[in-house]
Amino acid sequence: MPHTTETVTQTAEQKELVLTRILDAPRDVVWKAWADRDQSVRWWGPKGFTTRVLEWDQRPGGAWRAIMRSPEGEEHPQRGMYKEIAPPERMIYTFIWEDEDTPDRVTTVTVTFTPRGDKTEMTFRKGPFRSEEWRRGEEDGWNETFDRLEEYVRAQL
Repeated sequence: MPHTTETVTQTAEQKELVLTRILDAPRDVVWKAWADRDQSVRWWGPKGFTTRVLEWDQRPGGAWRAIMRSPEGEEHPQRGMYKEIAPPERMIYTFIWEDEDTPDRVTTVTVTFTPRGDKTEMTFRKGPFRSEEWRRGEEDGWNETFDRLEEYVRAQL
């Protein structure tokens, strides 16, 4: 499936990662893949990673926490707070890497789901990033994650 990446400059020192995918599945299927704890762990993380969810309170003000494990066994804890849940159109949440000491540690993620016939246009925004290098690293990881999401939602049909 085609996907696009663009960088949106907010200021000279801050950047946002924007990824858009057309997924070959109806919006309700894609939304459930994101919103259902048991489904999300099946595709969350780059290729070869596994994820376990420790906390999942998907409502405005609710917390989430997960640990991704790399193929080498390294754990990458992450957490955040849901800001907005508007099924099946949009979710907004904070994202914090617990194991990173970086100025980009706290970011905001906005994911929108737009029906395109029997497909779904998913737009993912994350930022701000003060480091272009960190943004590029996140771009690689999220693209691999969304490759897994594409495979997962196709298998649900």
